[in-house]
Amino acid sequence: MKLTDILCSRGFIAAFLIGYFGFFVLTIGILEVQGPGFAAGWVEYGFPFTYYISTCFGGDYISMGLLGNVLFAVILSGVTSLIINVIWCNVIKRSIDSFDSDAFRKKWYLG
Repeated sequence: MKLTDILCSRGFIAAFLIGYFGFFVLTIGILEVQGPGFAAGWVEYGFPFTYYISTCFGGDYISMGLLGNVLFAVILSGVTSLIINVIWCNVIKRSIDSFDSDAFRKKWYLG
């Protein structure tokens, strides 16, 4: 199987989108990762890169941190989706296809 076939398959695309948006839901919405900032009253938000700083006087987004988080999510979900797709095509799909073989049908008297 070629890499372009894997990247264009529905399984890879679905796993990639679930992983990509799941990363942001997990880190922003659920965990809300924060740490101490530069001075008293500062709080830095973001994982693995800081994308927002909150101070006593307001807050500010950091574009490089936001871009870093986006690229991190793309790489992480891409690698995870590639692994899931390879496992699906080489292990799970072959075992499912073996249930449709004539030897399996004869063994279990399915026709």
